[in-house]
Amino acid sequence: MKKRLILINLSVLFTSLLVVLIASSVSFLNIFTRNSEEMIEHYLNMSCAIYENNNEDDVIEIARDTNPSLRVTIIDLSGNVIADSNSSDIEDNHLERDEIKNPGKIVERYSKTVNRKMIYLAKKLDNCYIRVSIPVDSINDFISKYIAISIVMVCITFGISIIVMVKLNDKSLKPINDQINQLAIIADESHYDNLSIDEFPTVLSMVKKKINDRIIDAKYNEEKIQSLIKEVEQGIVVIDDKGYINLANPKAYSMLSLEGADVVGKKYLYLIDNIYVQEKIEHALESKKDDEIIITKDNLFISIQIKFVTSSWLRNGIILTLLDVTNERKLEENKKEFFQNASHELKSPLTCIIGYQQMITEGIINSLDEIKDISKKTLSEALRMNSILSDMLNLSSLEVEKTSSKEMLNLKEIVIDVSTALNVRCFEQNVTLNLDLDDVIINANQQEMMELVRNLIDNAIKYNKPNGSVDVTLKEKYLQVSDSGIGIDNKDIERIFERFYRVDKARSRKTGGTGLGLSIVKHICLNNGFKINVKSQLDVGTTFTIEFNK
Repeated sequence: MKKRLILINLSVLFTSLLVVLIASSVSFLNIFTRNSEEMIEHYLNMSCAIYENNNEDDVIEIARDTNPSLRVTIIDLSGNVIADSNSSDIEDNHLERDEIKNPGKIVERYSKTVNRKMIYLAKKLDNCYIRVSIPVDSINDFISKYIAISIVMVCITFGISIIVMVKLNDKSLKPINDQINQLAIIADESHYDNLSIDEFPTVLSMVKKKINDRIIDAKYNEEKIQSLIKEVEQGIVVIDDKGYINLANPKAYSMLSLEGADVVGKKYLYLIDNIYVQEKIEHALESKKDDEIIITKDNLFISIQIKFVTSSWLRNGIILTLLDVTNERKLEENKKEFFQNASHELKSPLTCIIGYQQMITEGIINSLDEIKDISKKTLSEALRMNSILSDMLNLSSLEVEKTSSKEMLNLKEIVIDVSTALNVRCFEQNVTLNLDLDDVIINANQQEMMELVRNLIDNAIKYNKPNGSVDVTLKEKYLQVSDSGIGIDNKDIERIFERFYRVDKARSRKTGGTGLGLSIVKHICLNNGFKINVKSQLDVGTTFTIEFNK
């Protein structure tokens, strides 16, 4: 490990020096190049300022005096060399040279005339071109020398760094090496000398094994307990004799809406803000007796069992067991409400039947016409009772998801059959029934589909206005029944699928409604995976949409 640390540090140092060398070389090269470009532009401007028609010799003379390596060439507009500071016998035509074709642009190339790499810059005057050039190989020579010197300095610096790093590493690692020797003694209970950081992984493994051997049993037992506590469906809270919370499992956090909080190590007052529960906990701690309470929290019914515990790990503390009994409570309330509603719904027609029959039996009514009228009313009430009982049995069957045979049905045919059967009611109510139907094949129970369609259309007719209309639309993915009736208030929409719930009780009884139709529709949809939506506006109408699970 020591060697590796040194190698890593040296690699970083070498890379840093190399980057500095490259960056500085590039920087110098850019600076020299920029200075050369500025210099050649200055020489060109100076030569153009001196030149006046036929004073070529003056221009060349001044150029030689200014910079011996500066080359000035005067070229006529035909491309022939008029004068050149480095040669007087140039016969090549220069029109095709890049610097002549692009006046003002710096061009770098090798010059056969002076046998050197040059940079050129030309400018076009009224009667000629003036071109200046300077050599660039001097720049390359300088950079080469700079790089050579820098490499030597890098090597020297690198060598010195190796020596310094080795010394510093030995000195800085000595305390660590001493500690490693101590760890080795602890790990193996025997004496070790002169261990270094290179043996640290081995020593660390020995220490780790020693610790693991010591705690493996305790850890195993703790994991078993924690797993059981986390997986149980009940919430569990442990409170010590001082009233501090020692443990609370995730279920308890969830049931008491403590997500994001950390109550472990805090007083039980932080557990719940219910004073009644707090008093029960305090009483259990003081009296050392068990207790049980039921509370409501965020629409949940929670049964809390308080168990006093005396043990070595908890001493005189208590364990709270929280159980969600919401479903049981709601089921109990639903049963109670169902029997109340059912008793009420069946009592009304039964009272009428008993009353009518007593009137006949006691001779209060004895004329044949009156007896026929009473018998007709008795039969009507009996039929109403039969309808309620039939719907209750049907709903009971649907609620327990009783398996029903399914087949491929054309829903269009069912809608037509139901609509035909309800035409008489439409005539009686003076309601127009409009159908817009496509052929839709679904896999469902025929009787359930007839019941669903009949309830929706029957309700649309029943709660419509005189001269109103009912529109039934059947498409591939949905069935929609819309009416122009009395509508439903927003506060009632969420409850219309409850058993025996009626928006207008007086009208429902008058029209013969049982209050179970929409509950039946809802359970048929649930059993078949359909989605039901309701939109309504008072005095405007209501629309029920059944979306199929296609």
